[in-house]
Amino acid sequence: MEGDAMASIRPARVEDLAAMEAIEQQSFVDPWSSETLQNDLAQPHAWVDVLCVSERGVIGFIDCWIVA
Repeated sequence: MEGDAMASIRPARVEDLAAMEAIEQQSFVDPWSSETLQNDLAQPHAWVDVLCVSERGVIGFIDCWIVA
């Protein structure tokens, strides 16, 4: 990372959805919709975290389901 940029991982929030959708659009041929991402935020079995860099905001995320 450049300079003194600080990175952190935290639970995703509704206000992160626009950045998460932009990452999906840039990363996948068949990206998940904003509705799908928003639905996962509300699921008790879903784990959704974002990677943030102080000056740039959200630069990545993980969305997985806990099944067992």
